Amino acid sequence: MLCEKSGLNNAVIKEKVKNVIRQVFLIYDNKKYVQLMFKYGVQNKNLRAVSETIEELILYIKEHGLDNITEKDLQSMAKLADAADKGVRESALSFIGEVYKVLDEEVWRLLGPINIKVKGLLEGRFKQVKKGSVSLMNSSINAASPLERKSVLVPKTTSSA
Repeated sequence: MLCEKSGLNNAVIKEKVKNVIRQVFLIYDNKKYVQLMFKYGVQNKNLRAVSETIEELILYIKEHGLDNITEKDLQSMAKLADAADKGVRESALSFIGEVYKVLDEEVWRLLGPINIKVKGLLEGRFKQVKKGSVSLMNSSINAASPLERKSVLVPKTTSSA
């Protein structure tokens, strides 16, 4: 029911429902709750609710990792990446992109057989993820002080006598 209400038009109610969903992760068994979100949220008839549920699952992955996400869940997300609705499609691609950040190229094996269109979309998303992580790494190096930057970029050499 919470997942269905997360797709409402009223912004105040939607935010309150999202906060309740996040708090349930603190109270309820995460494995069961993730499975309930996939069962009742991701397979909902309301496409906006599906998109919002996937966004909450993305936040869950960022905070807790992939411990409770199954191979079947990833395959259902790959099917949603081919959805006609743009919101659902983008959310599903973002979800798989977060999984890619953790698993790297192993994600292809777990996704199973996917059609060419989805594969192209995923390859584009994975390039964005790689580019984002490289630019994030570069920005953290550039933010370092000059002495730290020098030690990061130039390895220290020891002279042997």
